[in-house]
Amino acid sequence: MKYFRKRLVRIRDGIHYAPRGQTMTEYAFIILAIAIVVIAGYQLLGQDVSSSVNNVNTILLNPAS
Repeated sequence: MKYFRKRLVRIRDGIHYAPRGQTMTEYAFIILAIAIVVIAGYQLLGQDVSSSVNNVNTILLNPAS
């Protein structure tokens, strides 16, 4: 009986213990991954977006008659 009581206490204490440092590290990795995707997307699409905005600006400033 003593063995089972010790096991239950270990299980109970294991459930209530949650390391906080690990979750902060996981959030940091998620933010890093998002930043890498955003930077890569900007590098790939930056010129296309810029030229599209310039085309729209030219059309709006010089409308066809």
